[in-house]
Amino acid sequence: MKTLLFAVSVALCASANATTYYFADCGTGKDPACVIGNDGNSGTSPTTPYRTSAKFQAVFNAAMPGDRLLLAKGGAWDAVAVTLHNVYSGASAGNLAAMAANPVVVDSYTPSWGAGTAKPRLNGPTTGTANNPDILMNFSAGESRPDGGYVVRNLAFEAAGGYHASLAVNLFRWPSNVVFDNLTINGFGWGGWGCAGQAGYGYPSLITLRNSTITNSGKTGIASFGCSNLVVENNILNNNGFDDQQIATSQDIIRNHPIYISGTDANDGSITTGVVIRNNTLTNNSICPAPGSSGYNPAHSCTVGKCSATVIVGHDWASDWVVENNTISNADGTAGPGCWGIAYSPGNGGYSEASFRFAIRGNTIVNPGNAAIRTAACQNCLIENNNVIWTPNSVTSAGGGVYCISAANNAVSASPGTTYQNTNLTIRNNTCYFAKTSDVSRGVTVQSVGTGHIVTNNLIVFDAQGTNLASACVDTTGLTMSAFTAFDYNHCYHAASWTPTQSLAAWRASAGAPDAHSLASDPLLIGTPSQSSPGNTAIGAGSPAKSAGTAAYSAPRDRSTCARPSPPSIGAYEYFAAPCATKPADGPTQLR
Repeated sequence: MKTLLFAVSVALCASANATTYYFADCGTGKDPACVIGNDGNSGTSPTTPYRTSAKFQAVFNAAMPGDRLLLAKGGAWDAVAVTLHNVYSGASAGNLAAMAANPVVVDSYTPSWGAGTAKPRLNGPTTGTANNPDILMNFSAGESRPDGGYVVRNLAFEAAGGYHASLAVNLFRWPSNVVFDNLTINGFGWGGWGCAGQAGYGYPSLITLRNSTITNSGKTGIASFGCSNLVVENNILNNNGFDDQQIATSQDIIRNHPIYISGTDANDGSITTGVVIRNNTLTNNSICPAPGSSGYNPAHSCTVGKCSATVIVGHDWASDWVVENNTISNADGTAGPGCWGIAYSPGNGGYSEASFRFAIRGNTIVNPGNAAIRTAACQNCLIENNNVIWTPNSVTSAGGGVYCISAANNAVSASPGTTYQNTNLTIRNNTCYFAKTSDVSRGVTVQSVGTGHIVTNNLIVFDAQGTNLASACVDTTGLTMSAFTAFDYNHCYHAASWTPTQSLAAWRASAGAPDAHSLASDPLLIGTPSQSSPGNTAIGAGSPAKSAGTAAYSAPRDRSTCARPSPPSIGAYEYFAAPCATKPADGPTQLR
């Protein structure tokens, strides 16, 4: 208690004595009225600002709790490469608590020389190489002590010197209690924003990235490796993960991801917890570049103009994550075989990897190429209220199958360690709509491994035109009904068969009598689902799916956040006679 009171008192005292520092420079992209500051100025008045990024770094690293560093709107700084590690916050635990309670703030101000409506622009460094990229704003000095308590907002980061050569913002090892808000990040090679730790030292924690726009990142838009208590929300990502040039020996576009948020290597003795990936909109994802463009590599085999990698993905060792209300959308005809929606499963090999207590819910996924949602080695995980559609010209996989929700064993060798398997999965109230499938297609797949699974209240619709005869509603290959706690009250229409080898009648007659209450009639959707109207997968008043679900294994709310009645409807959207307070989301913008 004494430590807490000390920290709060320090924060209050520091706030009363906080200093505001001003910066103005006039580099590439400046406002025409821009006036240059001077590092010889006092820096504490809008009329006497400092100038350089080097001065910014020095002031930030010595700042006290509550200090503010303000950059001029309409100003621009060239070749910025600052390393930020505050000396005061790292001095003791009490100081770190004080900084968290009263953070150092980096923000913008309106200068005296003009309207200055544009965000302060920080142009990236120009000396990096493909395998050794520079970092524009690097929150680490390699110190062996933590720091943190920062807010960075209302800034624009622009790449320079070639898209391979730099990363916009990165946190490494120590920072905690850091908020990034309303950033604009464009054109960086390795990525727009990153967070990573290191075994034996530490991992950043309590980090938030929100309300930001990240575009044209060659490798990743947002990347995190082992950062716990991370919140990534309300961001817009467009045209990220397109670089197909061979930066590393085995690296091509299939390893580029608009959002790559992963856990830690289990062998380092830690687990990444408390991550939230929420309300992000991702469009034009991992598009294979055309010959002659800067990201093209003739040695690789992605299809030009097609999404060729998983959009939101992660691996390794993690628990208690939420991936919800994100919109992933690829334009009709632009999804290639390597394009997946959301995937959390083992991917590195050589050691144990697993996910515990994940919730993947309320996401809208339009035109994934293969699997829309994929889990493996996921224990006590929940997949609910997701809305997935394939439009008429969506490209399906080359012989590998098309899956709405897929849970299977990765068969990853874990040596040393334990090989984890899917266990106690709950897959409920999801909607899958296939306008056309030219390959083997599945609604819900739970295969090979695990026990305690629940598959209920899912709505799967195959359009009558162009549906491959090998399509099936569900696939439990390798499992018997003893692996399931519940498998019933699903609704599937126009599939060639209920399972890959059985009709609904034959499936019901098998051991365990699965899907005894399930339906195979027209669900009467409110309209034709499309890219601009994915919410048309909601059901109408006369739908047989209305009130046809099981309350015992239902999501308590539908994807519009309305409480479901009892009995509930089947699918992601509940039917309500009167409008609910929230409605299905509009389609995404900025599509090619």
